[in-house]
Formats: sequence, C-alpha cells, structure tokens
Amino acid sequence: AALSATLAGPQRYDVQSYNFLEHLALQWLKQLLGLPSALDGVFSSGGSVANLIGLGAARQWACEQRGIDASLQGLESVTKPRLYASKEIHHVILRAAGVLGLGRRALITLPTDDGFRMDVDALRTQLRRDKADGCTPIAVAASAGTVNTGAVDPLSEILEVCREEDVWLHVDGAYGGFGLLDPAVAHLYEGFAAADSIAVDPHKWLAVPLGCGAAFVRDRGLSARAFALEPAKYLEGSLCGAETIRSQFDDVGYPFYETTVEHSARSRGVTVWAALKEMGAEGFRTRIIRHNAYARHLAERVQASPDLELLAPVTLSICCFRYVPAELRGQAGS
Repeated sequence: AALSATLAGPQRYDVQSYNFLEHLALQWLKQLLGLPSALDGVFSSGGSVANLIGLGAARQWACEQRGIDASLQGLESVTKPRLYASKEIHHVILRAAGVLGLGRRALITLPTDDGFRMDVDALRTQLRRDKADGCTPIAVAASAGTVNTGAVDPLSEILEVCREEDVWLHVDGAYGGFGLLDPAVAHLYEGFAAADSIAVDPHKWLAVPLGCGAAFVRDRGLSARAFALEPAKYLEGSLCGAETIRSQFDDVGYPFYETTVEHSARSRGVTVWAALKEMGAEGFRTRIIRHNAYARHLAERVQASPDLELLAPVTLSICCFRYVPAELRGQAGS
C-alpha cells in the first residue's frame, strides 16, 4: 500500500484516491479508539511529531484564552509557561517544550504512585501553587501506556483536575493508546476519549511500516492557527481559473498540511487503511489481548522463579524484571 501510494500519489493532498484513504483511515482510527467524530486528525512521521502537534494546539489555546496569538505574536508576553507530566513521561515531551518555545525547564515533572502512575494530588497542588505564583499553565501531558513500564496514568482523575483548573489535557498514547482494545484493561482508559488532544502510533501496535503516527485535536481551528501557512501564489494562486481545468489538481482535497508542521509528505494513512481493511477491529483486538496476556504470563513466571524479581506491575505488554540470585537478595546494591 505504501509503495503504490508513493507511485500513484506521492503527496498526501490533491484530489486523488490516496488523499481520500488518508481521511478514511483517520475516521476508522477514531472509531477503533472510541474517539468523538468531531476530533480533527492528521497523520505524522511518528509519536514525536504527533505529540508536538497536540501540544502546539494546547499552547495556542492557552495563549488565546489570555488574548495572545502565540503562533503570530510569539511568547514574549506569556508569563512563566508550564507543562505538567509525571516523571515517567516520554522524553519527546521535553523536546516539544523546547521546540514550542516554552523551554525545557517549563516541564514540571510530578511524582508517581507505586504503579508508576501520575500522582493526581501532586498535580492539583502544583497547578494551584503555580497559578498563585503567576505561572501560565499550558497543558497536562498524561501517559496512556508509558514506554518504561506500560503504566496508564489515572486519566479520568487527571481530566477532572484539568476541567477544574481550566487546563488543556494532552494524552500521549503513542505506545499504549491501542491498549484500550483489551477488555481486561479498558477501564484504565476512562477519560481517554475526552482529552483535548491525543497522540498514537499506528507503526507500533498496529504494525504498519515505520514512520506513521497520528494526532487528534478537539478543534481544527486551533491546529490551523498554531501551524498556519501564509498564502503562497504557487498554491492558492494556482487555483485561479481552476474551473477551466479538468484534472486531480483542480482542488487540494483534504488539506492535511494546514494542521501540522509538515508540508510535503507521502500518504502514510493508506498503510493504516490497508491494515484495518485486512484485519479489522476484531483482528487488532485479538492481537492486543494476546500481547498483554503474554506479558502477564511472563510476570507469573518471574514471580514463581527464585532468581528473578518483578520490578513493576504489568499493565499492558511490558514486563520489567531482573535476575537476582537468591543468595544475593537483601544484600547492599542488589
């Protein structure tokens, strides 16, 4: 699918079949994940850019609430911007803070509980303290499956805090977002679909070719303003008098380039469309249930072994353990 899209329609826009399949794949992903149909989606090169898109929309929203167009005016008049995440957050969130001009030091890392999940009380306390100190909360970045242990932050509780404090909730589900398809852990994802922005990576659990992430944002207008392109004659100007032309270039089709940092890009979504068409929701659900079961089975084997030690609760498909011979247990440094 990726090869045929590259040959038949190298760009993901213009009125052609692959532009439509990109759009259709995003709709199917929303259905698969139980997301509201109103969310605007766009494919990206992976979770790094998908998270950047979600947090870019968050920055735009937080600043607009204060009468500032961050994309147009910059952040000079924004007082002490802050992002919030647990200490288990993926390091691309830190980089996004730098790229968006908030600064890496704007990211406040919060403690976790025994299950490596964000401490919600600490989040609430920190938000209120920072507001009183004149800081500007930009977003809370929660994890739906950390890459260290597979922990899912208490999303519904975090969402409640975000609504109380009027702060954007972004969820990094790049690795674990699709874990909600497993009925055994689906309850952990309560609040996932209500987030303001979400990042997922089909090139992980859906196993499509590398270089395929997706971002979903509650308001297309925010993304369009955050990543606005100024008019260009070779684009908008080329459509003048288009009614006299009869080709696929009469229109740009679904203009995905308007809501992301990338302009030129291949149709990544066609690989997602093909995978979903082939396996369907039940096929992927079966895969994810199986993978999670493998991790739980491994954890049982680890706990039954005298020489192995389980290091974290198993939530999704990650099992963290180490080799500790019985004779070394309890000794300093073990």
